[in-house]
Amino acid sequence: MRVPLRKVLYVLSKGSAQWSHVPLPKETSPEKQISVLLIQDAVALPHVPGGRTYALVDDVTARNIRPAFPTVSYHEMLRMIFDADTVIAL
Repeated sequence: MRVPLRKVLYVLSKGSAQWSHVPLPKETSPEKQISVLLIQDAVALPHVPGGRTYALVDDVTARNIRPAFPTVSYHEMLRMIFDADTVIAL
């Protein structure tokens, strides 16, 4: 019997010092699809361990930076939140 895929979304809002003590997943497992959404100050992070990583475009624009990750709109962010089985905000 196939185990259903669980979608886990991490939402990071601060710089790396705020979540460096949190064990973010190093890689996805067969049972989990890990995504990381960077908002507010976290959009400036150059590297994030874990799964697929995205940055909120409005926060990128407000900080006038070039993100290291693909950007998503507010609408796409809400879709990611509602589609996830688990949302972890850090």
